[in-house]
Amino acid sequence: MKQRKYAIVDLETTGGMAKRDKIVEIGIVISDGQRVLETFETLVNPERSIPMDVIRIHGITDEMVRDAPKFYEIAKKVIELTEDCVFVAHNVLFDYGFVRSEFEALGFTYTRSTLCTVRLSRKAFTGLPSYGLSNLSRHFGIHISNRHRALDDAMATGIIFHKILEVVTLDTHLGISMKSQIKEARYPEGISEETIRKLPTTAGVYYFYNEYERVIYVGKSINIQARVKQHFSDFTPKYEKLFQRVKMIDFVETGTEILALLLEDYEIKSLGPEINKAQRNKPEKYFSHYFADSDGYIQIGILPIQKSQKYGANILTYYNNIRNAKASLLRYVSMYQLCESKISVYQQQTYCLGYATALCHGACHGHESPDEYNIRARQAITDMGRLFDRDFLVCIPGRTADEEAILLVQDGFYRGFCFLNHEEQVTDPQEIVAQIKTMHRSMDANIILQNFLMSNQRFRIIELRKEHSVT
Repeated sequence: MKQRKYAIVDLETTGGMAKRDKIVEIGIVISDGQRVLETFETLVNPERSIPMDVIRIHGITDEMVRDAPKFYEIAKKVIELTEDCVFVAHNVLFDYGFVRSEFEALGFTYTRSTLCTVRLSRKAFTGLPSYGLSNLSRHFGIHISNRHRALDDAMATGIIFHKILEVVTLDTHLGISMKSQIKEARYPEGISEETIRKLPTTAGVYYFYNEYERVIYVGKSINIQARVKQHFSDFTPKYEKLFQRVKMIDFVETGTEILALLLEDYEIKSLGPEINKAQRNKPEKYFSHYFADSDGYIQIGILPIQKSQKYGANILTYYNNIRNAKASLLRYVSMYQLCESKISVYQQQTYCLGYATALCHGACHGHESPDEYNIRARQAITDMGRLFDRDFLVCIPGRTADEEAILLVQDGFYRGFCFLNHEEQVTDPQEIVAQIKTMHRSMDANIILQNFLMSNQRFRIIELRKEHSVT
């Protein structure tokens, strides 16, 4: 029987709410339940300032994390370390919740079986006045050199967890409850553990085929192997469909999540896999629109998508979340010096900060006529409707350190991609464009790429002239 492993995790964060705050340090101890097999520790750049009251607890400052890796740069390491492990933490809801939220922000569903050493300690060591990490460490004579630092606390938690396992075996009532939390993957007929192990642990798109060699499901992940294994560990109604019908698995490596998202969108629309129905019909959450108010000024706003609002509206474009919608709209406000009182998100505002700083020409005070104001408003509407107002190439990391992925935007839409080896030394954009197999126009793909370009990701832009276009 395969020996179970445990990933004992401790985090330091910018605060106590996983949906709002971020990880600043992570410590992981891999154990077989008796001894430590491996450890991992790193500071993490949270891409925001750390509150002073939190710094007083763990001592980690903005300066200390300034050059630390961002979470997406260690995400693969976290997945690989905790793969096939039970996720253990002291107050596991806190640590597991933060890790899941970080992966959700990357578009990846992170799922592990969990155990909480606070809960287990209460059952294993009854009668103690407190089951906090500091009190348990004092009770067992565990010395923590740096309390509230991730690896030191994870090591202390690991020692306590080992002591729990000395008291509680898997044959006891507590052990049975532990065992019931741990789901073993069960694969369809013809899909072996060896098949899964041969899948890459890199970003890309994967395909599930039925017995007639038809694609019935397409998915994407930053770790193809882990995501496929997860499908056959989550015993949901979708799992039952996959278990009964999947006969073969294929994949395409993309190197980055953004390219995986774009390729997944294209493949789902092109192949129409029956189990992806919910994804094919998934609407965006918000849209921008425009209308003329009673004074004749063009108003531009953002609304949540509801049928009663969507139909009949002059829709410009769609957005996945309100943050990106606001950021996009404010960019056009600044670019065309629009009046903030003529811009609405949910409800109309009557004030305009731009007028005080001379960025607004005075439509809010009647100092600019509707005819004058609407010239710029119509220019903004034209640009917003196109989403992309020029033709260009986006250069991002490829599948290896030796190549780049090149994405084409043409006539306002994302059109496709190719990979180029650094040794090719291509200097003419026309040669690059000629290698790209163009895809159908997709508003969903446009939004995916727009969100990527607006989120301060690392990329390089090559502007294209019309003679570089493809048909």
